[in-house]
Amino acid sequence: MGCNYADDKKYNDALDFYYEKDFVNARILFEKLPVSERYKYARKYLGDIYINGFGVDIDYKEAFYNYKAAATYDMPEAIRALGVMYFHGQHVNQSYKSAKNHYLKASKLGSKSASNDIGTLYANGLGVKQNHELAEKWFLSAIDNESCNPYVNLGQLNLSVYKNYTEAFKWYKKADSLNCKGAYFNLAMMYEHGDGVNKNFVESIKYYKKAINNGEANAAFRVASIFFSEESMQNYSKAAEYYKKGAELGDSDSANNLGYMYLNGIGVEKNLEQSKHYYSLTKKLKEL
Repeated sequence: MGCNYADDKKYNDALDFYYEKDFVNARILFEKLPVSERYKYARKYLGDIYINGFGVDIDYKEAFYNYKAAATYDMPEAIRALGVMYFHGQHVNQSYKSAKNHYLKASKLGSKSASNDIGTLYANGLGVKQNHELAEKWFLSAIDNESCNPYVNLGQLNLSVYKNYTEAFKWYKKADSLNCKGAYFNLAMMYEHGDGVNKNFVESIKYYKKAINNGEANAAFRVASIFFSEESMQNYSKAAEYYKKGAELGDSDSANNLGYMYLNGIGVEKNLEQSKHYYSLTKKLKEL
């Protein structure tokens, strides 16, 4: 197989570098190794390095080559990675059909992420006829208590399609227990409106703040709106604070409402220049 002690040492040193996030040295050593089943993770990790630009320019051609090499040894995550590249059309012609074929093979080999990907195809009708029941089946099969994506997808399916808010809340809370960023905004909305859970503005704001930390501008707008409009939470200065955050994150409605507050001296000192600034910003943001 062309493997020897020196290659084994390179491989182990490269793995150490990779896990320590020293991707430059990891790549140098991985690339010195022969393509073989013994060193199959070298190819998988090289694919990850090139597709993500870890210590190197993003290179889809190199990523595809290395994933394909790893896939010959039935590495499910390498096969799934090829599916993702077909899904996005990275180095290859975009093809949902090819993506699905790779996802199916990876799923059969044990990839839970690939099962979740198949569910996403069915949920959105991408390369297949839209089928929410099949999507749910695949999402459920993808659950492994490590990845939060199946829980978020099940939450979204119940929230948007089935309108089963109790079930949606259950799945989003499970995602939250895994610190899943994708659950925060919808949990906040459910607490704000009392969908599937008792209305609770304090809990709603807690989750909106988490979403704001992820850069979700609309979450800042929602917090501001609660402080502006909800009698039990009314605090105009805090409303202005969060409208400002929303405007900074690119939300035109936040900028518009802050312009109104400066124009009328609500929660802030009346300031026509600031009002003009935020109304102008509103126009710019709407044009983006």
